[in-house]
Amino acid sequence: MNLLSASVLACDFSRLGEQIAMAERCGSDYIHLDVMDGHFVPNLTFGPMFVEAVRPYAKIFFDVHMMVTDPMDLESPDNRYDNDFINNFFDINISPKLQRIKGVGNVEMMGSVY
Repeated sequence: MNLLSASVLACDFSRLGEQIAMAERCGSDYIHLDVMDGHFVPNLTFGPMFVEAVRPYAKIFFDVHMMVTDPMDLESPDNRYDNDFINNFFDINISPKLQRIKGVGNVEMMGSVY
């Protein structure tokens, strides 16, 4: 089974809501959101307020890809993203924070923990 995941980073940001809705209408199975903090990876994108702001434009599954040094720095004010799945990539000692993140919902952890 093949699935299509449309990345928000491929959107025209001046027409973001319209393009997210168009991706859903055109058959995308997921909306992929890359959250980058400029530390874990050199790019800087957006955080929880952005994810929450674009959620109303699609009813399909949101895949939030967290490429951040400290995921807890990018918590939403109510300690959750309004999404369906969070991928966390990390290479730090986050063991004390792991349980809080895993309590958010569907969370996948990938990377090196030391």
